[in-house]
Amino acid sequence: MHYEKVSAVNEKIKSVSLILGLLALWFFTHPYRGIYHDACLYTVQALSHLFPEAYKNDLFFLYGSQDSYTIFSYIYAYAIKLLGLNTAAITLQIAGHILWFSSACILGRSLLKNSPVFWSFLVFAGVLSRGYGNNLFSYEEQFLTARIFSEAMVLYGIAFLVERKDVFAFIFLLLASVFHPLIGAVGIIFTFIYKAYADRRWLFLSIALLLLTVLAAFWHIRPFSGLLEVMDDNWYRDSHTISAHAFMDTWELEHLNAVLFDACILGSAFMVASGNLRRFFFSSLFTGLTGVLLTAVGTYVFRNVLIIQLQPWRALWLMHLFAYLAGAFLLFELWNRSKFSRLLLSAYLTSWFLVSLVPFSGILVILIFCLHYLTMNKDEKRFRVPWFVERLCFWTLLVSGIIWLYYWCLFAYIKLLRIDDVTPFTRYISVILVDTKLFLILGFLSIRSFIANTENKAILTTSLAVSLLCIIGAFSIWDQRPGQEKVIEENALTGKIFANKIPSGSVVCWPDYFFKESSIKKVWFMLGTSSYADPTQAVGIIFSKDTAMKYFQRTKRLESLGFHDLWHREASENDTIPKPAFHDLVHVCSDPELDYVVLDFKYPYGAVDSYYDEHSKKKYFLYDCEVVRRH
Repeated sequence: MHYEKVSAVNEKIKSVSLILGLLALWFFTHPYRGIYHDACLYTVQALSHLFPEAYKNDLFFLYGSQDSYTIFSYIYAYAIKLLGLNTAAITLQIAGHILWFSSACILGRSLLKNSPVFWSFLVFAGVLSRGYGNNLFSYEEQFLTARIFSEAMVLYGIAFLVERKDVFAFIFLLLASVFHPLIGAVGIIFTFIYKAYADRRWLFLSIALLLLTVLAAFWHIRPFSGLLEVMDDNWYRDSHTISAHAFMDTWELEHLNAVLFDACILGSAFMVASGNLRRFFFSSLFTGLTGVLLTAVGTYVFRNVLIIQLQPWRALWLMHLFAYLAGAFLLFELWNRSKFSRLLLSAYLTSWFLVSLVPFSGILVILIFCLHYLTMNKDEKRFRVPWFVERLCFWTLLVSGIIWLYYWCLFAYIKLLRIDDVTPFTRYISVILVDTKLFLILGFLSIRSFIANTENKAILTTSLAVSLLCIIGAFSIWDQRPGQEKVIEENALTGKIFANKIPSGSVVCWPDYFFKESSIKKVWFMLGTSSYADPTQAVGIIFSKDTAMKYFQRTKRLESLGFHDLWHREASENDTIPKPAFHDLVHVCSDPELDYVVLDFKYPYGAVDSYYDEHSKKKYFLYDCEVVRRH
């Protein structure tokens, strides 16, 4: 009895140590980069709730935004009001990571219990590439959006679904939908497929929901009314140019290879697994492929407005995440089956190494899957594999692994060259380990295996202490914002720049060739007012034809300032921008919708204030368009 009690305590210490260690690893591989990418959009949406007059003239809000479809902006706005922008963003990002991590743990435990597959899944999901589709998006993003919370709710919902707690599953999927409708819809589609796999009556319920969607479109209920609309040529062309990420034909071969790999891994896992796990893999695969098929037909056959706006291919986030679970499952299942299964496993590993390196590696993945399918119902132990085939598989795996490792080490080295000299040494360690990845995976799984097989109380206590120290260490280097971004976010809404010179709600143009995303962040966060035109605002053009037209009108006007290719390529250190003539500034200011322009050029008229940026070592001048127009 005493032994059983001690054993139970030891098991708890093991689990807590590994969970804490994995949480430290999670934060170590998910460093905080600040408010960038879509986090800028969610932040300005939150600010618009606090200061509606200040942002009502912004191009992003001029013809409506997607803010009405999420409750996250209201939560974010309250956090900003309570804590300030900088602290609110960091706090919500940490909360999002912890919520997401806990949801992955709960789902993994529901499916795999406390098995080696469970721990392998968590470390794969946390350390390996999280990007899906064209890699512009990823699950559990490193920047603050509603998606990280919605994804966590979906994972909780699926966990309850697996455990047959349908009421709780429905509640969490509903929460996911009010945070981010598209992410929530992916969870709902998964649920219907999962249920229909065992009970065909769910197919009729699915058809009923589709009919309701069509009726909502006929009743002109937004956004379903877009189901009856076709995107015209000009709008489609502009959207395809500016929001290329929304269109699958812009993907590169490596992106298609990754999708094929995920699909084949899930397909193989489906064939090998049994019971509830088999059903889970089928639902994961079918959900991702349904999203891709809907996108292909809706976008390229019908040019349907609703489909293009929804981007159903983004269901691939779920397929990509669960492909890691399938990979962990196959790793142990195929290894323990037979020599032939181990050769299949080595072939899959080889193809995984080559996915991002070899253009047509997707063909290899399909061939491996077909071989697995054809031999699935055969007695694998009777297969006689020639010795030269074994040697070929071994050396191919070894060489591809070395090439992969070299590629990521080289990538890490190039990344190091771009880091400022002021960056702490811990940042260098972070870049090297995170980008090579393999060290972290092997290290954690080795430690997990050691801890799982020991009952020594001193070792277990030490492992718990080390895990806590790892969390402290991970948090100490977690904030890795570039200097420019840190300055902007820490000084947001303080009114330090052009103090009292810009009335609330004024429209400001601040084009910056070398700090592209920072320019709109300065307008939105530091000046606290509306922006005239910026590529960050352009993401809304697929949601509004009026936004598309207005965006191109304004950027066309800005060409006179020499920024014609400002947002379509990366700036080089050797790039120079000739000083525009004063009449060019007059031309830009002739738009009555523009109130102020900020430039790092000095003109004899119109400048009402100046600001010196310590980070960029530039002096910026604020031009009042009303004054400029008089000259």
